[in-house]
Amino acid sequence: MDGTPSLPEAIKVAAEERRLLIFLGAGISCAAGLPSWDRLKETLVQKYKLRLGALEDERHKVSQMDFYECFGQIHRSDRDTYDSELKKALACNDPTKLTIFKKWIKQIKLLKPSAIITTNIDNLIPNCGVFMSEQLRFKGECCPQELRDNKVFCLHGNISDNVFNLFDIDTLYSLRDFQNFLHNVFGSYCVLFLGYSCREKRLLEFARINNRFMYKNSSFYCHYALLPNNNMINTLELEQYYGIKVLSYDNSKDNYENFIPTIESWATPSLKVKKARGKKDSKAQAPD
Repeated sequence: MDGTPSLPEAIKVAAEERRLLIFLGAGISCAAGLPSWDRLKETLVQKYKLRLGALEDERHKVSQMDFYECFGQIHRSDRDTYDSELKKALACNDPTKLTIFKKWIKQIKLLKPSAIITTNIDNLIPNCGVFMSEQLRFKGECCPQELRDNKVFCLHGNISDNVFNLFDIDTLYSLRDFQNFLHNVFGSYCVLFLGYSCREKRLLEFARINNRFMYKNSSFYCHYALLPNNNMINTLELEQYYGIKVLSYDNSKDNYENFIPTIESWATPSLKVKKARGKKDSKAQAPD
């Protein structure tokens, strides 16, 4: 399909050996209709300005902060606005959006990951109807021994209990058990990032630390990130410093039009194989 990259052979091999992890970022939630980080930040800042009547210098300062700093400032200064706007933005009860998201998750599962990991805290994954509650793990529940058990690890929690500001993020990433989990993720598995911008250095640091081991053992794989070809991320830095190979899709219209089609094209061969096996099994069971 034009504008979409092919699925690397290494990802297929990793899936067959139960060493493929899929990491879902905010991009897949945005594609389903939830607000982007930029839009959420803009909404929070506007509400913050209106409610507190902040001074011009303070308003400008908050606007220039990165996401976690900004969210932390508003969290400390105006907790009611923070909580209400966060839940409003990240809660999705629209049946149409949930149905679309469910379809995408089923296609992603056709790639045969041994687990799915995400930093998203919206309710699309819990509410899409693909996963049972016992498959979901949040924050401190992340255990490396379960990485091959078809679990979903929501690293930053959920709408009601999450890490969404600088202090909470730093606290979580300093926990020894959480660090051990991420070392296992990036040191023992092939990670495929989908809808993840690769701007969060705290997380990528674990890929960098483990990158030096990637090519010394044949059972280890480099990681991959599906990104638009006009992404501002330094591709060379990702590949050489973090061991993440970039798979670029055409985004000339700047609306991520080839993001979902790429995932669909990757899942299609797996779906054909699955159907072919089903027909073969049916013939084998048919009476003479």
